Amino acid sequence: MQGWPSSRNLDDEVRPFARKKTELTIEDDVLLWGQRVVIPQDPDMRTRIVDELHATHPDIVKMKALARSFVWWPGIDRCLEQKVRTCSVCQEHQNNPQAAPIHPWEFPERPWMRIHIDYPSIENQDVLIVVDAHCKWI
Repeated sequence: MQGWPSSRNLDDEVRPFARKKTELTIEDDVLLWGQRVVIPQDPDMRTRIVDELHATHPDIVKMKALARSFVWWPGIDRCLEQKVRTCSVCQEHQNNPQAAPIHPWEFPERPWMRIHIDYPSIENQDVLIVVDAHCKWI
């Protein structure tokens, strides 16, 4: 068989590759997408690769960046996200930024000392809203 079949006749397994067909090459019997090795549909191989990428428990952003430097397969991002989601070490050490403390505004001494302005769109109409913080006049 030469070339790619029409997109109507593609199996679901082949569809992700067809979208990248102009970027796929074969070098020394290895399928590449750009510089990345395309990993075959071998669950054990993919699991070993995900485990290797995850060995140092990087956060998901670093893990995806590392993977994108070397390997690809359809659904790799979901596999990596699932690995991090199910890893107790990652969940224990993930960034949980502290919520910023609420800082109440001081009550203004007189009208027009402080105003709040918003410029929303309501039903395709731009509206300028100005509220005086002292008397709540709109």
